[in-house]
Amino acid sequence: MGISQVSQETLERLIARSTDIVVATDRAGRVIYYNDGASRILGYKIQEILGHNVVTVYPSLAEAKRVMKAMRGEGHGGRGIVETFQTTFRSKSGEDIPVAISGTLLHDPKGNEDGTIGFAKDLREILRKDQLATLGEVAVGLSHEINNPLGVIVNQLELLEHDLITLAGESDVSVECERIDAMRREVGRISGVLSRLGEQAESETYETIDYVGPSRRMIDLREKRTAVAEPRLAGIRVLVVDDDLGICQSVKEILEAAGCEV
Repeated sequence: MGISQVSQETLERLIARSTDIVVATDRAGRVIYYNDGASRILGYKIQEILGHNVVTVYPSLAEAKRVMKAMRGEGHGGRGIVETFQTTFRSKSGEDIPVAISGTLLHDPKGNEDGTIGFAKDLREILRKDQLATLGEVAVGLSHEINNPLGVIVNQLELLEHDLITLAGESDVSVECERIDAMRREVGRISGVLSRLGEQAESETYETIDYVGPSRRMIDLREKRTAVAEPRLAGIRVLVVDDDLGICQSVKEILEAAGCEV
């Protein structure tokens, strides 16, 4: 037994046990090779697919023809081949499976088309991770966008409660304060949802997300804060600048309540 024969046998075993889909056809399009990876992913047993037209694993004849047209053309890696060409297979259960095919036309000694062989990568997990990464980016970005106006609302509620108690004097404002507390609780619920969104986004690690970490530093809007005058700040002049006018106004009022000139 020669070295070349051993190498060929080893190669055949590797292809047979590959976790990817490997399918070969004859010149009539009938399946003549179907590996274990194809059986696992597509659900067809070898005896169910060998001898059948390769269209069986496609959702339609049109899709199978699209792949063959790409393989015979020159725009996907060169004439007679395709490289990571995206298409769809249909499993025995009827599930459409996105795949990327790298394949080539086979020729007989006279140069005539004699069949095809293709290696197909199941893209479901890759696409799922891409979708989760995008969802994580949206969730974290949305959390930050909503968190800023919520901070303004909470600060305004604190100032409203402070002014209400001051203006009421000896009058009973318990009902009004309960209403403010109810608004504060609802804002807290929204804040809790935002916090969970940030935690869920951080539960998966994706290189495409560069700003997941800072979500942990979001303000805890559920915590009740009371503006307290600070004698040491009395008379100090402060310039408040921010792109968000709501935040500017909120910070201005907090500083003024603490005794600053803003």
